[in-house]
Amino acid sequence: MPPAPPRPRRPAPFWDKSKTAIDGLSADGLALRAMRPWRADLFLAAALLVPSTASGTMVRRLALEDLVRAADRIVVATVARVEQGRDAAGVPATFVTLRVSQTLKGRASQQLAIKQFGGTGLGAAGARIPGMPRYREGEEVVLFLHGESRAGFTSPVGLYQGKYQVVRRGPRAYVRAPASHPILSSLAAGRGRAAAGPAPRTVSVPLADFLAAIAAVAAEAGAQ
Repeated sequence: MPPAPPRPRRPAPFWDKSKTAIDGLSADGLALRAMRPWRADLFLAAALLVPSTASGTMVRRLALEDLVRAADRIVVATVARVEQGRDAAGVPATFVTLRVSQTLKGRASQQLAIKQFGGTGLGAAGARIPGMPRYREGEEVVLFLHGESRAGFTSPVGLYQGKYQVVRRGPRAYVRAPASHPILSSLAAGRGRAAAGPAPRTVSVPLADFLAAIAAVAAEAGAQ
């Protein structure tokens, strides 16, 4: 009796939450050849990664210098519209329209539309990546954005590390993030400021100080 033919091996998922890293992605984003083109575009656009203990993902912590140098655009903007669905190629995406008030790096424009991979409310096919920032209409943000990939996707540099919420208290404006956020925590500690904000688990830095730090890093990088 001839032996039974071997069972075909099931392809490994490109994302496994049980692991501490994204399958097929090295720190420099080189191991992408086996992925579908749009997946490769996505991960090239988000190749700088950071650790997220809540999700179990392994992504690299970035300094402010890393964000500034890797960003194609740095803007202060208000989220005007957020839509989720699929793009022309059928890829799950979040579409965000921004009203830009200030451009610190890249081409200046009053309005900016970005397409970010995945989303919520799209079922399992939404393929949301842990650590990928979410957007809320009306929120003011500082964004460090990658350039667009071949498929038109972008994302904040370092995932959540490239998006900062702006909070206004009367005439004063602050950028706010969880107290565990490496960049804001470092800036606040360097200025001798304790964590501030509506919750004790957050850290806030004056927006003017944050933008000045970005400008200083950009000027230093430009001089090199």
